[in-house]
Amino acid sequence: MGRSGLRAALALSALLAPVHALAAPGTTSPESLRVAVAPRPAAMGEAFSGLADDVNAIAYNPGGLGFLERQEIALMHNQFINGVTQDYVAYALPTHRLGTLAVSANLLKVEPFKAFDQNDQPIGEVSADDLALSGAYAVSWRGLSVGGAFKHITSRLAETTARGAAYDAGAVVRFQRGFSLGASVQNLGKGLKYDQESAPLPRMTRGGMAWKGPFLWPRSTAAVMVEGGFPNDRKPFVSGGGELRFHPLMALRVGYRGSQDDELKFSWGAGFKIPLRRGGGSSSSEPTWEVRYDRAEAVLPAELEIDYAFVKLGDLGITHRISLLMRFGRGVPPETSPSWRHGYVPNVD
Repeated sequence: MGRSGLRAALALSALLAPVHALAAPGTTSPESLRVAVAPRPAAMGEAFSGLADDVNAIAYNPGGLGFLERQEIALMHNQFINGVTQDYVAYALPTHRLGTLAVSANLLKVEPFKAFDQNDQPIGEVSADDLALSGAYAVSWRGLSVGGAFKHITSRLAETTARGAAYDAGAVVRFQRGFSLGASVQNLGKGLKYDQESAPLPRMTRGGMAWKGPFLWPRSTAAVMVEGGFPNDRKPFVSGGGELRFHPLMALRVGYRGSQDDELKFSWGAGFKIPLRRGGGSSSSEPTWEVRYDRAEAVLPAELEIDYAFVKLGDLGITHRISLLMRFGRGVPPETSPSWRHGYVPNVD
């Protein structure tokens, strides 16, 4: 890598590393693989490996994808800090016989910043961006779901581009009364090489437990999660979070994540569901966005969920994340769903 490219790499690490309180900034790459990809997990301290109950499981524990009941698509734009923006999209297709297929794309871009040569003389502005394209597959049997994901990573720093591959694997076990356990390992691979400079991937091992079930009053649910994180370049940490859906269409979330220096990063958020319905006319008051495939399948209206997260990043201030998540398509009848047979109620709304 040329001197200017190396300077760009160090500058990019300096921009992103404080966000994650790294002990040794720049020791792994790309840093974009560390940034939370969705408001719902971010609001709950990213303690998501034990729950993993929506399409965003592809970024935390692909094993959870096997329990999805309908197609889901998520879209997010994040105006991050220090001139960094993030765009994320994920889609999951449950087949219910052959497992669940999912894909995602995560793009992190850094606006042009000043670069210097080996003599600390300015040489103009450079930019940087990281793109991770993922494909995942998961299959469930009774109360167990296992899955894996493949990532193709492209990282551009000034005039230098590095490409590589990474692999994820995970599993979720659901028990009776709404309890579940999950574990995953992310970013297995050889790392990226920028010309003559190499850096390992930011490998992360997660293990967590969750409870989800009815709450104190009718039509309300709650979820509580705790998780341990074991990165390859800093100390282990503990995260926790909770979600209270006091109405089927509204949810409040809170969480924290222990950082490298044992400070707590508090977060909170909210979610709002919007059933995609239109008037049924004088002869019907039922939703007309529903599609019947056959009598054996559940008929559910498509729905749009708007999720928001407020995350405090220490001295760097706060960030606001907003995403759209849409659920649609055919559902699984309770009598044939493995998770229902074992007492877990994934969507008691």
